[in-house]
Amino acid sequence: MTAVNWILQPDQIMVLTDTLSWNARHGPLCYFGKVWSLLHLRGLMFTTGDGGLSGAWAVELNRCVGRDLDDVEAWAPDVIAELYEALPTRSARTSTVHHVGWSHRRGEFFCTAYRSTHGFEPHRLAPGVYSTPGFDDDGDIPTDKPVEFLLEVMKRQRLVDLDRPRHDRVGIGGEAILYHLTTSGLFTTVIHRFDDYDATYARMVMGLTRR
Repeated sequence: MTAVNWILQPDQIMVLTDTLSWNARHGPLCYFGKVWSLLHLRGLMFTTGDGGLSGAWAVELNRCVGRDLDDVEAWAPDVIAELYEALPTRSARTSTVHHVGWSHRRGEFFCTAYRSTHGFEPHRLAPGVYSTPGFDDDGDIPTDKPVEFLLEVMKRQRLVDLDRPRHDRVGIGGEAILYHLTTSGLFTTVIHRFDDYDATYARMVMGLTRR
């Protein structure tokens, strides 16, 4: 699972994710990037739910024929469903694949969600702000600075997650990585490191010695 927040506008997309991977024992496994850059398809891909689906689908996207992620929509549901059925953990988790990027046909940026709960049929999202998992939203986060807004949302998601019993947590931490996609290209940068980054890394290394 992951924390992912994004702003979709016709002329740009901003996506912010954390980098913490949670293991089956509800402890830190490793740090890794959760967004796949697919600039040959003018977009990005990320998933929520089972992380194994993300890597398998990225392989397919990196060898497909298409100009953009809009072009793969016709055949994506069947292939994603096949990959999902092959996952050993599919019965324990639902998964959603998100495509965000530029559409040559529409002349604007878009986001399409493929959800396991709906047979991975494509669902086009309207421009707006999206976040997962939920957080305590009092409507008090300023939206005039989008990068700061996305980071504050993630910080609140993390606080909610840390307040849960360990076995109910999704695991949010490491660093916050921003992906900003415009018609000029993709800008990626780390905008925040959580204060327990080093301590969490030490736990990851300790876990390696216990295997």
